[in-house]
Order: sequence, then structure tokens, then C-alpha cells
Amino acid sequence: MITKDDLETKKTPDDLYAFVESTFESILTNAEEKKVARLRKPPYKELIEEVYPLSIFCKQKYQDKPVLVQPVVGNQWYDAKIETIKGEPVENIELSWPIDGQKENYEAVQLNEKGHTKLEMWDVNDNSQRQQIIERIIVKANDKALKDYSTTEGSSLIFVLDIAPYFGMQKIENPDEIEYLKQKLKEISFKVTNVYLLLLPIKELIEIQ
Repeated sequence: MITKDDLETKKTPDDLYAFVESTFESILTNAEEKKVARLRKPPYKELIEEVYPLSIFCKQKYQDKPVLVQPVVGNQWYDAKIETIKGEPVENIELSWPIDGQKENYEAVQLNEKGHTKLEMWDVNDNSQRQQIIERIIVKANDKALKDYSTTEGSSLIFVLDIAPYFGMQKIENPDEIEYLKQKLKEISFKVTNVYLLLLPIKELIEIQ
């Protein structure tokens, strides 16, 4: 079982990425821990929704750079701090992964209790599900725009979108809708140094601002 301290320990970008990968592998081999993780009980919620995308972001932005990453679990305005090896601040990071929590929980309970979930079928030409996901992100983005994330050292705001299954599985099948989302995010004025859109599970990082 992982702990809050496991998540908040300072690590290099490579070490953080390796930690997440090995932790996920360990969870998959432990039936009881996998059930807890599915329900996204703390600290598994923070592992999946914050530290996982954070590890991908840092591996791409800070690859081979002498920095340390410290995820911060709690109700503060940022989810992680980046600093130099000497402890000097580099930037703060805030992640936003708007998800349908009710649906996620329902499916997790079904998997834990029955070993399967209710079969969901949809028409790939019906974009209503994709539009709901995009709208959820835009609403959250407008909410984030009301807050001031600016700091002297710099800050990044990362919006996370899981493309599977509605936008594709291993590649984007609906690029026009992703472009629409990117454009809508670019139209919003954020009080932060950088804004990104991170697409999972394909690990594509898109700079918005």
C-alpha cells in the first residue's frame, strides 16, 4: 500500500516517472490494493489524477535537467513544486483533470463487486460524449481563469484529457474536436506563466500559453 509520504518525496523527473510505472505494476498484481485504487480512495486518487500526469509532464519538460519534483497532496492552490538540486524554486504546477466522478465510481464498484461493468455502446459518429468531455474541461478552465497562479519563479497549469475511448484509443481519431478544445483554451486569459493540454494515454503534451 502506498502512503502520502511516498507521493510527496522529492524525486528527479526520471525517478518520479519510474516510481509511477512501478507503483502501477505493483497495484495490478495485488487484488485488494487494486480494488482500493479503482475506488480512488486517497492517496490513490492523488496518484492517478495528479502524480501520474505530473510524471509525464515533468519527464517531457524537464528531461535531463537537474531539478527535483515534489508532489504536494492537499488543498493548496498547486499540486507540485519544481526546484533545483540546491532547493531553489523553479515553478509551481497545478493540474486539472475534469472527470465524471459519478461514472468512474459506479464502474469501479461494479468491477470490484462483479468483476465487470455494464456494457456501454455508442455510435462513433455521435459526438455528444466528446462534446460533454470538452465542455467539462472548458467550464473548469474558465473557473481556473478566475484564480491567480502567477509566482515570481513561474507556474504551469496543465489540463488533462483522457482520449480513450471517445476520441480514440492509441491515437486521436477526432483531431478536429481536439483542435476546437485547444482553440477554446487559447481564448481564455489565465493568470499563469504556462498552460498545457496533456493527452492520455498517448502522452502528448500541447502548449496552449
